[in-house]
Amino acid sequence: MTQFTFIVRIAKIYREPNKMKTKDEGFTLIELVVVIIILGIVSVIAIPKFISFEDESRDAVMRQTLASVKSAISLVRAKGFASAKDCNSSNSRLASFKSVEINNVQICVDPIQGFPYIDLFRRGTESDQINAMLDLDNNFDQVWWAGGFYLYPKEITDEQSMNCYIFYDFDTKTTEMVNTDC
Repeated sequence: MTQFTFIVRIAKIYREPNKMKTKDEGFTLIELVVVIIILGIVSVIAIPKFISFEDESRDAVMRQTLASVKSAISLVRAKGFASAKDCNSSNSRLASFKSVEINNVQICVDPIQGFPYIDLFRRGTESDQINAMLDLDNNFDQVWWAGGFYLYPKEITDEQSMNCYIFYDFDTKTTEMVNTDC
């Protein structure tokens, strides 16, 4: 091989495009299948964990609301002992009771122990009394009756799954939470 042929060969190599072709055509079918399988496995593992987070957050909200109810009742009792007036109620049961004003709403309290009672004889004010006493946000609905009141999350609409509530009993002065179907 002469020097001239060597130079010609080198010149040809530099002038010709690279003979090695690269594939820039996208993913292969195998790569796509592997990615889909990996995503499926991750979702099977992750979805139950996220559902668990949702259940835990509902439980935490119920526990916080229960603590808020107990705290609010304690504050009403303290205010009742400190500055109670006569409860002007047409309910004979509440005639001897005292009252406190909380958030511009009159709430009757037991004169001996100071526990709050909702005056059901003042029609249209039961929810006002509960909201004034508890200062609830709009995440809970309430049901009241002569013996107490229930609070339950607004997202619960199925009557079959009503095992998610907080209950305050006027007679026993207890607050309890049921959260088996939250």
